Amino acid sequence: YPLRRQRQMCIRDRYGGITREQSVQQQQIGMEFLGEEIIVHICCFLSPLDLCTLCSVSKAVRRLAEDEYIWRRIVQQLDFNGLPIQSDQDNPKEVYRKWLDIKDGTRLFPLFGVILGKTTVKEMSLMKGSVEGKLSSNRVLYFSLNGQNFWHHGENEVHHMYIARGNEIPEKWVKLGIVWNLSYNGYKDLCMSLFGNCEITDSPTLHLWQEENCFQARLLAISTEYALGMKYRIEFKFAYTPGDADTKGTLYSLTITSHQIPPTIKGMKSQAITNTKSHPEGKLFPLFGIVLGKTTVEEMASMPGSVAGHSSGGIYYIMRSINFWSHEQNVVHHIHVVRGNPIPDKWKNLGIKYECSYLEMKDVLNNCFGNCTVTESPAQVQFQERDTFSATLRCVHREAGIEYTLEFKFAYVEGTETTPNTLYGITVHSKSLAPPESPVFTSQEKKDVAETPSNERMCSIQ
Repeated sequence: YPLRRQRQMCIRDRYGGITREQSVQQQQIGMEFLGEEIIVHICCFLSPLDLCTLCSVSKAVRRLAEDEYIWRRIVQQLDFNGLPIQSDQDNPKEVYRKWLDIKDGTRLFPLFGVILGKTTVKEMSLMKGSVEGKLSSNRVLYFSLNGQNFWHHGENEVHHMYIARGNEIPEKWVKLGIVWNLSYNGYKDLCMSLFGNCEITDSPTLHLWQEENCFQARLLAISTEYALGMKYRIEFKFAYTPGDADTKGTLYSLTITSHQIPPTIKGMKSQAITNTKSHPEGKLFPLFGIVLGKTTVEEMASMPGSVAGHSSGGIYYIMRSINFWSHEQNVVHHIHVVRGNPIPDKWKNLGIKYECSYLEMKDVLNNCFGNCTVTESPAQVQFQERDTFSATLRCVHREAGIEYTLEFKFAYVEGTETTPNTLYGITVHSKSLAPPESPVFTSQEKKDVAETPSNERMCSIQ
């Protein structure tokens, strides 16, 4: 008896003053013993990864760890600046999943180990199964890997892909919903869901091809993959198939081009947004937060949705299907919009539309800007063996210390001065206005002014 009593006391000391049987009972009770409110409060201090781990404890704990209140607190602490996600969606856990997918996203690439815009030509040549592709010039311009062509056109990295109907879409993209058997309207919804953006670069029309009326349209989406430091411009071309916007299988090709995300200067994004908000509202600008002649290249590079491009003419930035050109200057200074590209809604509200005839556009410019000059008189010009209407209008507008020259080109369409839809392109150039010079006085003039009584000076001014 004394030995058994001594052994029980040792067990109580080991389990904190309770018997072993009582300790086992508490362990079986687990976290549920704390109560739901306390568990939810504890979960508020855990990271999303810890919460996911906690879900595997039991069904009861999982139900509490997935409480909407906890995940809404997590979502409120996320940085949505520049990301195409609505932070006030109904399911906060789904919002976090989308945020994580985009922030650390590698949705389109790597593809078979290739990162468009980053994988070099040398790395491509060493990959197993990679085959060099040559054209008639016998010059290596692309690499074929697993049925996909990665083009480099003699540059150091592979930078674009082109997939036409009849070729297989990579399985990684098929899982995202990018398939041949999807309609135009289906792709509009898919692009908004996947990338948060979708631009109509060629409005749906019927085009005669091989004696059939075929559906024709183009969509543009931009995928920003922050983990790779890349932006991908995806163009969906619908052509050569009878149908309409709801007909499945009208997609003809995919074109993917890569653009590097410039290194963000510390504080540049917030500074760019601040500067944009401080600009006064004018007739033409700001446009998507951009003021032609004032917005710098660095500010353009840091704007959400902006994609940089290079050509022989210089550097440009694509924002909502409009190219803002800098031509190696520090600011973006001109725009060129042609038929097929959308005219900004702000300009449409002024009456500037492709549907306007030559005479209607003259009236619009005179009413909006008070001036309109005919730089090319209306005439009939031969284009593709037919007579087409040709003319050019120009006007000048000043706002916020910038002088804008707008040129409207009418071309390539049959018609006259009263025919609508003859407008082909709009070009806007900017020029900074120098501040008025202060009058310069000689020392004698300054002395005379100082010695002149104030009442005489007022009389001379009057």
